[in-house]
Amino acid sequence: VEPGGCTGQRGGGLREEVVVDGGRVDRVDDLESEHQRVDGHGQVIHIRGMSEQFAGTLLNGREQVSTGDSRGVEFDQYPAELINSVTVYKTPDASLVGQGLSGTVNMQTVRPLDVQGRKIVVSGQGERNSFGNITPGGHDSGYRMSASYIDQFANNTIGVAIGVARLNAPFQEKHYKSWWWANTTLWGAPQGAKPDNAIALQGAEAWVKSRDSNRDGVMAVLEFKPNDSWHSVLDAYHSKFSQSEWMRGTMWTNDPWWNNGAVTYTSANTTNYNGTPVVTSGTLSGIQPVIRNDNNQREDKLSAIGWNNEFKWDVYTLTADASYSSAERKQSTLETYAGMLTGLDVDFRVPLTAGYADYALPDLSNPNAVYLRDPQGWGHDGRLEDSRQKDVVKAFRLDLNRLVESSDFLRSYDVGFNYTKRTKDKSAEVYFADLPGRTPTLVDPSLLRSPTSLSFAGMGNVLTFDPRALLDRYYDVHLSESNDDLQKDSAIEEEVRTFYAKANLDMDLTDTVRLRGNVGVQYISTKQRSDGVSITP
Repeated sequence: VEPGGCTGQRGGGLREEVVVDGGRVDRVDDLESEHQRVDGHGQVIHIRGMSEQFAGTLLNGREQVSTGDSRGVEFDQYPAELINSVTVYKTPDASLVGQGLSGTVNMQTVRPLDVQGRKIVVSGQGERNSFGNITPGGHDSGYRMSASYIDQFANNTIGVAIGVARLNAPFQEKHYKSWWWANTTLWGAPQGAKPDNAIALQGAEAWVKSRDSNRDGVMAVLEFKPNDSWHSVLDAYHSKFSQSEWMRGTMWTNDPWWNNGAVTYTSANTTNYNGTPVVTSGTLSGIQPVIRNDNNQREDKLSAIGWNNEFKWDVYTLTADASYSSAERKQSTLETYAGMLTGLDVDFRVPLTAGYADYALPDLSNPNAVYLRDPQGWGHDGRLEDSRQKDVVKAFRLDLNRLVESSDFLRSYDVGFNYTKRTKDKSAEVYFADLPGRTPTLVDPSLLRSPTSLSFAGMGNVLTFDPRALLDRYYDVHLSESNDDLQKDSAIEEEVRTFYAKANLDMDLTDTVRLRGNVGVQYISTKQRSDGVSITP
């Protein structure tokens, strides 16, 4: 189990059973299911090479909500320290509700009556990022801490388990990208001193990103088994996940169609690459880099509660299960732009081997020369998007199992019914931030932070500030949604009724070969409704 509760287990067969102990598991290097890292986090599971949207995710056999736009669950919402075991189903099972197309992942919390004696576990670990603190506002070190308590009372008829876990995880990233390469002369757009038969880079960007993620999770289980006829388990889980991200860097385009061909080459040197001349050094004249200071914030709250009751009499077992699961996400993304007032003449060197380019840019952190403005002509001086999302699942399930003691091949059979109601709503508002009169403005030096270095990409330093601190002081913020923005809002309601029957087989084929398995059928009735905005020009 990777930190964050994401299983990295691989295995063949019908299913994998992974027993978790302190967040660690022995790896089985077979095939077909693997965790995927997203921005440094072990976050999602891909089964048979398919994305997380095709995998069903359960907690104690109950379908879980998601904090994203799809049904794909982000596993870093579930601390590994609070999960007792994980079962990955590779093939269908008639009694399994909420199955995915690629497979189904069932996380299970501990059952305190299965544990002998009182258990108290405390653990902790630290981490440090080798990049260090690459931009103001972020951190380069973090930690994980957890504590759990399990005990039994009243002659082992009552069991209690409580666990808490906290995660503080930093993430640092350095990024460089060449936008695209082309010989624009072939399209009737020569680029000054660039040879007519040469390919040239048409834009570049570099930025650093620093993100702090914090997650607090708590799990509680109350188990009651007064006799062999009644067994009741109440379990609850809650987590709060918050994330703050700083992104600072610069980017520009130098293609001949931007700003009526304002950018051109005043000198260009080429290198032959597989018979094609490629511009690898020279001077670009007229580029207007945009300096970005962005801040993205996110807060997720996830809750799940379930009550399971099992009644046994004679050869019958009746199980009733009621559950509720909800997830809420609030997200805010803010980007602001700055740059110099005039185009720049920049000497450059672009290697055709692995490695970064080098650009002789002026000091893009100079507070007397870099203005808040829109250098690339995007039509606004900043952009803010606030979105909210809520996902709720309510479910009730009945199962009946009957033992068959007289058969040589049929061990038991099951029949069951599950009802699930799910609602998922999303809304987003997009705002443009404009300077009064769209007039370029210098930033008060008292609001500036230490410059952010892009020297790893050969671009020097860039002006650095907290964009949210500047929002109310410098900008007029107004709602400005495009058709695409309006079409992001949606509301979905879904009712699913699942009926199933399954026969459990157990027979001796020979004195040394035993066959176990099942055969079953599942019938699913789904009623779904969605509301949203559709705009046709």
